[in-house]
Amino acid sequence: MNNQIKNTLFRFINMRAPELISNTANNAGFINQQSGHKGYFNEIVANLSVGSPKLSALQTAATNYSRVKTTEQLSALNTLLSDFSVWLSKNKDKATESEINIKATAINDTSLDLKLVWENLIYQALTQKDFYAKEVAMQLLVAHHVCTAQGSAKEKALAKVVLPAEIFLDSQQNTNVTSRISTINFEEVPFANNVLQTLEQKALAEEGNKLLEKLKAELINAEAMHKKNYEIEYASAFEIHQAKIKPLIDAYNKNVEDQRVKWCSSQDLTKATDPAHPCSQPPLIPFPDLPEFSFPYNDVINEKILSGLLSPEAFEIYKGITEPVTDEDDQGFQLTSRMIINNSSVLSENFNFSHLVHDKKYN
Repeated sequence: MNNQIKNTLFRFINMRAPELISNTANNAGFINQQSGHKGYFNEIVANLSVGSPKLSALQTAATNYSRVKTTEQLSALNTLLSDFSVWLSKNKDKATESEINIKATAINDTSLDLKLVWENLIYQALTQKDFYAKEVAMQLLVAHHVCTAQGSAKEKALAKVVLPAEIFLDSQQNTNVTSRISTINFEEVPFANNVLQTLEQKALAEEGNKLLEKLKAELINAEAMHKKNYEIEYASAFEIHQAKIKPLIDAYNKNVEDQRVKWCSSQDLTKATDPAHPCSQPPLIPFPDLPEFSFPYNDVINEKILSGLLSPEAFEIYKGITEPVTDEDDQGFQLTSRMIINNSSVLSENFNFSHLVHDKKYN
């Protein structure tokens, strides 16, 4: 499956699930929010009364958050770090320790408003309004971590951003995590608590709506394009056919006229004749056998045609929705795709993707 599609569908759950800060604080492979970088959302949680629903309070707080930054504004916080973060995101997997070190040491200004960056990351995690702003915030945190933290440059470059447990875990869940701390490994895992499961479902639904709207628009365009191509090819084929049979028809018309002239010249027009009598009419010229018009263009939009009309991303989404599960890896993609379909607001328009394939013909 196209990795870009997976990354789009599962972008939200690629962020590290929150663990206890003490469990990852001294590990170069994790980036935690330090006490000096706590801000607006940390204060909201700290001031919650016992028993108050955390998620509801955080989402309400997010609507009142006034320091939301765009991707451009986040990047402008430190353009050197921003450029480095872009390079890291593209090259961290293949770059060597030395290459990362050279890039990092060349940055002579690593200052960054970390409180603001963390606030924006948490805001985007809660609202899912701008995936790209969330990614820029995470990339900046990684770039700053590589330049300032102790440890292997390669390990730091591959570090995961850890969501603050105090914000995204309930106190009871914190206790549960503490009791299981010895068994926790640091794999990429889906969110395992109610708050984050709710956010994950919300993120998948919102991102799924965007993907399905994109697929829907491309399918409509594909149908229109195929119809246009069909009509163009039909007109061209018909013109070629007409040019092919024109000499035969012209020859027939000439023979008819020649016979008429010949016949008329041999008749005594002064004598009355019976127009209905066979001998009173020119000889019949048989109409030529014309080749049949053949148009082999496929008027059905099959999957092969569709693959050439859709963008690779849209076609991959379409296949993930319509094709049977073929392996374990694709199973998650298909199930997620269908979950999105079942819950997507796009379906309120009763748009049937499959009607554009296999049974769409033009008369």
